[in-house]
Amino acid sequence: MTVEEFKEKVFILKDKLYRFSKRILNDETEAQDITQDVLMKLWNMRNSLHKYNSIEAFAMTATRNLSLDRARRKNLRYQKAPEIKYESETVENTDKVEQDETAKIIRNAIQNLKEPQRTIMHLRDIEQYDFDEIEPIVNMTTETIRVNLSRARKKVREEIKKIMSYGTARV
Repeated sequence: MTVEEFKEKVFILKDKLYRFSKRILNDETEAQDITQDVLMKLWNMRNSLHKYNSIEAFAMTATRNLSLDRARRKNLRYQKAPEIKYESETVENTDKVEQDETAKIIRNAIQNLKEPQRTIMHLRDIEQYDFDEIEPIVNMTTETIRVNLSRARKKVREEIKKIMSYGTARV
């Protein structure tokens, strides 16, 4: 693989890899290090990358594994990452303050999910991956991914309803 091919096929993934690692680690510097480590690993493997069906899936899996290893080593235990921007299409017509508060509630609900639901929801709903692209990253079948995604969305929906109804409940 030439330098140009590497730039076209691999280096363009750097932002996705960084966001994914940052979501797991909640640390910009660590996420940058992980991203660089993965890109270096891919560069060193550039002549054998043609063996993989999806370089992107391989890169995301490597990023996930390195990030989880680093999180375990530092005992971060998947801390919350408020920097990640989760868009909420259901609040388009509300004012800015209400949008910010709603986005914060959604972010917190997603961050409170357990693995692998949090990862699956991030890949599917935030990164817009297809199920067949998620399969090799989380090492699950499409059916298992769909079940986990459905359960994750249900938990997030219930958490949002609970929080939103709390504000309207009379004591």
